[in-house]
Amino acid sequence: KRLRNQVFATGMPGGGSGSGTGTLNSLAQAFGGPAPSRTREAPAARTVRLTLDQWLLLDQLGHTPRANREDLLLRVAIEAIGTPLPRDGAQFALTATRLRERAAGAVDSVLGHVGAIVTAAGSVVSLLERAGPEYSESIDDVRRQVEALFRGRWLLEEGLASLAVDWQGLEARLTRMLGGAPAKDLAKLERWEDARGRVRDVPPCPCGEGHLTVAERENRDADNRLRLAHFAPEWRARRG
Repeated sequence: KRLRNQVFATGMPGGGSGSGTGTLNSLAQAFGGPAPSRTREAPAARTVRLTLDQWLLLDQLGHTPRANREDLLLRVAIEAIGTPLPRDGAQFALTATRLRERAAGAVDSVLGHVGAIVTAAGSVVSLLERAGPEYSESIDDVRRQVEALFRGRWLLEEGLASLAVDWQGLEARLTRMLGGAPAKDLAKLERWEDARGRVRDVPPCPCGEGHLTVAERENRDADNRLRLAHFAPEWRARRG
């Protein structure tokens, strides 16, 4: 309960509970800075919080948006206590202590990355709505990447920091593309497709639940690195 309060403490629709709705257009510049909140466990820390607009957009992202808040809470818990989860009383007691000690830092880390992802995703949606038909081929490719970035339970995937950079790189690509001739992005797209020929496609997980296999995750990681190298090289060095 304490962890839930720390994650969902401020900026929530309806005073901290429930799921919000709203348009995507108003969310492009949603992410604000960390709020100067302090916790008993870590009195010197500045605590990151999502804004109301970010919570509204989070409720609409991915293939299973209704699961996003519980996945976010689980991600913070995993960040704090690690895996595997406790299986007996002794392990549970140790885990509870670890959670109290590390919760504030885990909240800051996870919400910082999620805030960056949500902001970039909102901006991408806004930019897509502005794109004219002359960019249609590039826009089709952008939509394929958006689909890939939200595959599986995206909040529980490894590498939230890298995922944030991938979204920011995609935002940079769209911003640059819409400010220039369509042929410029198409030339980059052609070079990326040639380079991607070396990335092996792999079959999806047979479970039917949308989980990413290790091979799929590695494939997506290689694909996103290539995309940054061709479309947003200024972001490539920031990706782990």
